[in-house]
Amino acid sequence: MAESPLVLLTGINGFVGQHMAAYLFTKHMNVLGVGRSISCPLQHPRLQYVSGDITKLSFIKQLLLTYKVTHIIHLAGVNDVSVSYDNPAEVIYANTWGTLNILEAIRTCPDHKLRACLAVGTAYEYQLQDEPLTESSQLSPVSPYAWSKQLMSSVMQMYGHVYAIPTVVARTFNLIGPGPAAGVCAQFAKQVAMMEKGLLPPKLQVGNMDVQRDFLDVRDAVAAYFSLLQVAACPPGEIYNVCRGTAYSIRSMVSLLGQYASIPFEISIQDHLLRRQEAGIVLGDAAKLREATGWMPSIPWQQSVLDTLNYYRNL
Repeated sequence: MAESPLVLLTGINGFVGQHMAAYLFTKHMNVLGVGRSISCPLQHPRLQYVSGDITKLSFIKQLLLTYKVTHIIHLAGVNDVSVSYDNPAEVIYANTWGTLNILEAIRTCPDHKLRACLAVGTAYEYQLQDEPLTESSQLSPVSPYAWSKQLMSSVMQMYGHVYAIPTVVARTFNLIGPGPAAGVCAQFAKQVAMMEKGLLPPKLQVGNMDVQRDFLDVRDAVAAYFSLLQVAACPPGEIYNVCRGTAYSIRSMVSLLGQYASIPFEISIQDHLLRRQEAGIVLGDAAKLREATGWMPSIPWQQSVLDTLNYYRNL
């Protein structure tokens, strides 16, 4: 009788990690969650939680020796672009060294039963252009964060190609949706919710509203990650875009929040929210992912924005 699948999920306490765990539970998967915090906010009969630091190779090795891990979803890391400019070494270390340790632990644990190891990259590894980005688009990261993700992707490919470890990279575009996120939708929704409660003046602080982004609901993204774990014929080191395939402007997001808000608010453009070297449009093409797995996004972006606002309303 085959053993039940066990997914080692790093970064389980984060925005994507909590959604990933919840999705895995719906698929009757057992989860070994890893995070830096002493405890995990999630509670479930299929969840075991271990507190630890994935930048310590001995910690990852011990996990693989102790537990019969069949899949790895690696979400841990630093995802704040602005932080990466001020602390590039810290971000590169967290995003690259942790990944390297996971792969080294797999390579040096010959008895592992691993079927797939997925790590999450970013659209900002690409040279951004007006046309939809495909997996064959040229790479040209700008921020230290994007550079750290390109290094991570390269490490995943190297261990896949050289050591035949079943690695896959989900190169993900802008995620939105309910939960403790740090992205632009969460920042705006939090402000609106506080305005409604009388905790902030009715003036939404924004940056450049004309930029366009390929916004995908986090709940659709984790479904895509799960679908990639099931691709038996996936060549080691393969990269797949995870995106909606449609770009929306920040202005349209602000307009939606204005419709959903219970009070009117003004718009205030803040210089400190204007990012350096910001691309006008970031748009992806997920045809390769669709062809490999049949995955399609199912949550309308308007629903994602409303659900994000309702999350902050309910805090």
